[in-house]
Amino acid sequence: MHPAQDITIQDRISDLLVHVLRVPAEAVGADTTFAALGIDSLILVELALLIGDEFGVSIADGELLPEMTIGASAELVSQRSRVR
Repeated sequence: MHPAQDITIQDRISDLLVHVLRVPAEAVGADTTFAALGIDSLILVELALLIGDEFGVSIADGELLPEMTIGASAELVSQRSRVR
């Protein structure tokens, strides 16, 4: 199996956050909330667009909330990508 196939949606979202926010990878885990990373509702709107572009899914304004965890956002993306 190709190593890229082992990367999960959660890993890809975490990598995106590390890159965009310039935080250490250790700071971003499944149970980490967006608020814990200092992400407010305005940044979440931009993040929803980035995640949507990355995975080819639609995430409406307000669906990502500051108290949402990285794991929960990965599950949302996973559900959306299966629906297609």
